[in-house]
Amino acid sequence: MGKVLRNLFWISYDHLGKLIVANVVWFVLSVGSVIIPLLIAQQIRSSQFVHSIAIAAGLAISVLAVSSISAGMFSFTSLLVFKHDAQIMDLFRGIRAHWKMAMPLGVVSAIIWIMLGANILFYARIGSGHFWVGAILGGITMWLFVFYNLMLVYVPPLLVQKEETVAGILKLAALLSVSNVRLTFGLYISILVILVVSVATCIGLAFMVAGLCGVLLNVAYRELARRYEQMERRKAGLEPLEEEDEYAGRGLRDILRPWEM
Repeated sequence: MGKVLRNLFWISYDHLGKLIVANVVWFVLSVGSVIIPLLIAQQIRSSQFVHSIAIAAGLAISVLAVSSISAGMFSFTSLLVFKHDAQIMDLFRGIRAHWKMAMPLGVVSAIIWIMLGANILFYARIGSGHFWVGAILGGITMWLFVFYNLMLVYVPPLLVQKEETVAGILKLAALLSVSNVRLTFGLYISILVILVVSVATCIGLAFMVAGLCGVLLNVAYRELARRYEQMERRKAGLEPLEEEDEYAGRGLRDILRPWEM
């Protein structure tokens, strides 16, 4: 995890300007795709039922749009990590390349969150006569909810790196989370820290949150890919590849005097 965080820092430092601009674009598009459908839905008031349907449709459109926009952002940051360069237009190219898979993934995630959340609330309210049944089922559902949220840290890089179905991506994400428990928890805690700091400062939401999360998850995926490649080479009886860490020799001097890098 230390290597992942170190690479996160240096990649973000090297491409800070591009990350900020890309994050602003992501933020504007995402906020617009949430506000506009809901404002339109809010105007539809022919009846309470129709109004509720309109709000639900507005939320569904928002989920689809934000999923596609976020896929573009993860595609952009994957280029920074794997190719060491990206242009702002790559964000839009990422949207165009991955929206067909990002949309169903966003819908599936929303449905799973709603179902698990509703079940947790239901089991929590079971009467005293069935307390232990509610406690056991509620506990199982809570762990499923936690596990699903943990495995989601692998979904964005898999989305932009693998040509898989929705089920295939979720299966790979689940396997990676089980096989790399320490890294999974480290990534999830790191994302929570980034989110908390971004919300607390407000500025972070508009300028850095998506970019940092994108770089973090793509760096982690790159390190896992290298690790599994080494394992496959050992199984095949081949010599392991030389360990790559392009940021290992960088330190405080590179921050204070970047022109000497």
